[in-house]
Amino acid sequence: MILFSAKKCRLLQRVAAFIIVGLILIVTLSGTAQNTRITDTESAVVKLSSPKSILTNGGFEEEINSLPVGWQQGRQVPGVEYIWTPAVAHEGKACVVLKKTVQKYFPISEWFQAVPHTGTASNLKVSAWVKAQKVYKAIIDVQFLGHDGKWSHQWASYIGAKNPGDPPANHDWKQYTDIVSIPAGTKEVKVALQIYGPGVVGFDKVSAEYVEQGATQERPVSIEPTAQPAQLLLTNPSFESGDSMPTGWLKGQQIPGVQYIWDKGIAYRGHASLCLKKTVNRYFPIAQWYQSVPKAGTASKLRVSAWVKSHQTYKAIVDVQFIGGTNTWSHQWAAYIGAKNIGDPPANHDWKQYSGVVSIPAGTKQINIALQIYGPGTVWFDNVSAEYIQ
Repeated sequence: MILFSAKKCRLLQRVAAFIIVGLILIVTLSGTAQNTRITDTESAVVKLSSPKSILTNGGFEEEINSLPVGWQQGRQVPGVEYIWTPAVAHEGKACVVLKKTVQKYFPISEWFQAVPHTGTASNLKVSAWVKAQKVYKAIIDVQFLGHDGKWSHQWASYIGAKNPGDPPANHDWKQYTDIVSIPAGTKEVKVALQIYGPGVVGFDKVSAEYVEQGATQERPVSIEPTAQPAQLLLTNPSFESGDSMPTGWLKGQQIPGVQYIWDKGIAYRGHASLCLKKTVNRYFPIAQWYQSVPKAGTASKLRVSAWVKSHQTYKAIVDVQFIGGTNTWSHQWAAYIGAKNIGDPPANHDWKQYSGVVSIPAGTKQINIALQIYGPGTVWFDNVSAEYIQ
């Protein structure tokens, strides 16, 4: 029995063909849209992950024969242990440790990684999570080898006692971050995790990223991960108000060869900053702008931050001074601007943020925030802040 004529069969075949083509188009378009969404997601991931660290195995998870892949030990020094441990870490399972039991500072011991310098970036942001046990002096050092075969270096972070009589560093995992300038003509960069004095120091999640010139303004020296909401202490931190003197701020002693300047033509933000200009080649006595505030509350630490501009500055300090109930006096450096080692060049940079966390001694009644100059040079300070943290 014939259900359809030949003409109707041909018509049904054409309809079926159109339906099949339509289904194919729908599937194709759906797949394309899905692929597009995946591509967008992948693009977002790429953006989030850049810039990338130039270091290999910055978390020390990969090892061969208990040595972290990509990292090398420095010289063998009596009284120093180089340790790769799979039992202690900030994240993951491993870190590297330097343990020094002898009471001397040289020679220096270091874990290090060397990489070729590529690209045109003029700065390097170096970051590491550090755990310290009675550490008197440890350094995150960045070393540069030029095409002329000459080495230079800059400290990215300092862990330990900065002044005679200061206690050693004792803290759980804490992030240290800084930005260093890459000298012209550099062909190789070496990131070195060093110990000078006695103590035990662990390093994890070490990274080094190329950044452009403007990124030097992002410069936290150390970050306290448990910081509480800010409780700012200082009056007139940007030096915008005042008549003949900035409100709330005082000058230290008058010193031949030093100018105290309330500069209304140079500022990081607003229209004013405080400046110290020293033209004599000596380091003492110290000149300083300072502000005193009463100690309040129970916080045990103080985070101090300032934006700094320097010209040929050999040594300037953001100093925090503590006065106790019996007029006992102590101090801690929150930030160091200038040449840290003999032969280092003076600091020359546009506005850059320095910050540090200091411990408040028990019994403190008064806190002075002092913006100091020791050696020759010119230094400007702006947007100075001090806040209690737990």
